[in-house]
Amino acid sequence: MPDALAVIAEFAADWGTIVTYGSSMGGYAALRYAAALNATRAIAISPQYSIDPEKAPWEDRFRDEARAIDFTRETLMAIGTDCHAIAVFDPINPCDARHVGRIRQDIALDEVKFPISGHPTMDYLKRIGLAAPVAVGLINGDYDRRKYRAQARAARRVTPLYWANLTWMLEIHHHFPAAIDTGLIAASMQPDKVAAYDTAVRRLINMGQPDFAEKGRLVPAADRALLMAAVRAVRDEAGG
Repeated sequence: MPDALAVIAEFAADWGTIVTYGSSMGGYAALRYAAALNATRAIAISPQYSIDPEKAPWEDRFRDEARAIDFTRETLMAIGTDCHAIAVFDPINPCDARHVGRIRQDIALDEVKFPISGHPTMDYLKRIGLAAPVAVGLINGDYDRRKYRAQARAARRVTPLYWANLTWMLEIHHHFPAAIDTGLIAASMQPDKVAAYDTAVRRLINMGQPDFAEKGRLVPAADRALLMAAVRAVRDEAGG
């Protein structure tokens, strides 16, 4: 990595403004390599501070990757303090929020928040048509917070990923009745509704939903037969 960074820094030296940019693991790199590349701005989408279990014991999404990594070199990649660091993330996502909070302990951090956007946030923004405008605005330094926050809020109710993220958030906080409702709404928006309802029913039964008869109101009238067919299939498979 030091050799690679040296080559990139030499190549980028011809430009007066250098911006590092990345999502998730790339967000980690955008922050940690900014100093080596003489970047004036670092844009980190849903970044990790570290996935070293010693530094981020709460992080359990990347356990297999963490087991394969030697973190010795990480101590040499201090998060730079001489550039404008920006984190774009979901503040409701507990892991991402903790990573951003830990980064904030090391450097001044400009936070751009999109609640219930999940991980990584840019995937969600892509689905609602905001990935390019947000990225370009942040890179150019003319990002309009109010405009894009309002657009994201207006689009989320008709976006399946929003409802799926909301279901997961309610589930991990044990708000199962609400999660059951939002899970069915998310399934009703998927293109492959047969598979979506099958998956949703299996998950929602595990949350404690025994009967779906009254839940038909949450899905389009044309989907109610599909929902009940999924319920029957799952029950028949389970022997009752």
